[in-house]
Parts: sequence; C-alpha cells; structure tokens
Amino acid sequence: MKFVEIDGVKYEVLSPWRNFLKIITNPWRNRFAHVLVLKSIMRKSGSPMALESMQRPGGWRAMEIAYENAEPLNRIDALACRYNPFPMALRNRKRYVTAKIGALINEFSESNEHIHLVGVGAGPGTNTQEGILMSGIDKERVTAYLIDMDSDAFDYGREAAKKRGLQDRVHYVEGDARAIRKHLPQGIQPHICKMIGIVEYLTDEQLLEILEAIREVLVPGGAVITHSLEDYHNSGPFLRRILNWNIHTRTEQATIDILKQAGFDELESFTTPMNIYSVITARK
Repeated sequence: MKFVEIDGVKYEVLSPWRNFLKIITNPWRNRFAHVLVLKSIMRKSGSPMALESMQRPGGWRAMEIAYENAEPLNRIDALACRYNPFPMALRNRKRYVTAKIGALINEFSESNEHIHLVGVGAGPGTNTQEGILMSGIDKERVTAYLIDMDSDAFDYGREAAKKRGLQDRVHYVEGDARAIRKHLPQGIQPHICKMIGIVEYLTDEQLLEILEAIREVLVPGGAVITHSLEDYHNSGPFLRRILNWNIHTRTEQATIDILKQAGFDELESFTTPMNIYSVITARK
C-alpha cells in the first residue's frame, strides 16, 4: 500500500500502477461486463466486503470491514477492500475525523465544562469512540449520544465501547435527527456534532433540515463535522449496477453553501488524499 503523510497522519493513495489499472478496467466494470457475471465473481470470491456490500449497500457492517482492512483472502477481496478507492477513502476519512474529534474535545475541555457530543446517523459510533480516546482527556468528562433511525448497529457499538472502557460514556438513541432536541436529555447542549457517513444518502433539502436542527441545539461556538462526496475515481456506475448503491454526490462548495444556509460559519475544510471526501468543520 502507498501512503502520503500530512500533518503527521498517514493517508492511503493509489500507486501509479494501481491508478493505471483503475483507468483501464473502469470501462469494463462500469459499462461492458455483464451484471450477472460480475455478481457471480464477487459471490464466489468469499470476500467479506463484496458479500456484505451486495446484501446491504453502504451499510455500517461494510464500513467496519473497510476500517478493519483485514488481510485479503484472495485477489478479488484485495480489490474489493484494500485497493478499492471508496474503502481507501473511508479509511482516510476516519483517520482525519477521529483526530478532529479529539482536537475539538481538547479545545472545549479548556472551559472545564463537561463535554457533550452527538453523532447523527451514527451507526456503531466508531469514529466518535476513537476520537474520545484520541483526545487524551479524562473520559469521565465526555458523554456522547449516538442517534440513528436504525438500531441494528447499536449492540456492536456497545460491545466496542465496552472494550474501549467507554460503556458509560456512550449512549445509543433510536430516532430521527430532525427531532434531535427530544432525543437529548433536558438541558443538554452538545459542543460537537458529528454527521459523517449519512449525508450521501440525503437530498439537499433533507441535509439542510437536519443541519438547522443541529445548530439549534449546539452551544454557542459549537462545532459540526460533516463532509462532501465526489466520485473522483468514477466508481459510481459500478456501485449502482452491481450493488444498487445510489448515493448523492455533492461538491465541497455545495456542502459549504448548505452549511451557510443553515446558519453556520467559520468553516474549515480538508480534502482527504483520495479526493473523494472533503471533511468540513463549521461553527454555530
């Protein structure tokens, strides 16, 4: 694997050879190969990423498989997870987001207040949990509320939190983030809201509605972390044909415009090296 280092963090990038392979194989995968043939190859490979993605496109389990990046079973598994632009970009996004959460926790800890975090469309809350640990502050000073309309990932998340010693610091809430106020304890105003991995499934109108609800509950100066998504490597046609994975692409500027429309400012953006995700931090 090839890496580049930015601000002390190593991010994955495609080597020149793998970038060349992507260019020459994309037309076959995206347009010419028969759908049933491609699906058969993926099923027979036994690749956890391929099989999970075919069953639940873009689901939290596939994301966790991408994060884990286990030793590939075979060539197809390597292409599905280790050297696929989207899983590579997911891992890069996670590296930046966890570090950013840790930095924001440290920033808000200077006030000596108890720090509250919210995850929207949070799944198991992997980024939030690791960000809390990365902050290095006393974990008793931090509480996270992880909200998702689907509770399927909660047991996995609770088990992961227990292993990290965060079982009392992370709370899972099944509900709609547009009604975020009613899902938080009375009087709680979060300092940080993480909205990662959900925005690609939202229209502009839905994203704006949730961002407005988030801004309403944040403390003054509170931060929201979200992202844009661009199909820089032209993987979208393959994802739609084989996985039925339909995502809303959105440029960095388009995402910034929606954040501004929701009332956020002081925007800071970082484009991760695979050029798929730009992670944007904005303030109330």
